[in-house]
Amino acid sequence: MAFPNVLKDGKLVIITPVILSGGGGIRLWSSSTPATPKQFLALTDTRTMFQLTVLRVKDRRQFAAPLIAANAAHANIVRDQLADWSN
Repeated sequence: MAFPNVLKDGKLVIITPVILSGGGGIRLWSSSTPATPKQFLALTDTRTMFQLTVLRVKDRRQFAAPLIAANAAHANIVRDQLADWSN
């Protein structure tokens, strides 16, 4: 999916995406749990929904590095999945 570049006063504006990653992991029980909610599971692809979302904003010509808002309890999962994605 291509996103149009945003111009402001004739200059390219780089969009800073914000990825919200929350939830308690109870709707898809028993696969999804509070420790590993659905966004961190590979349900529809070999990558997780979180990783697929990050991939959509990978193009640094259009997007700054994303800001990720997640539960502190999931910090290690976020870190691990971002490391997997960057390879």
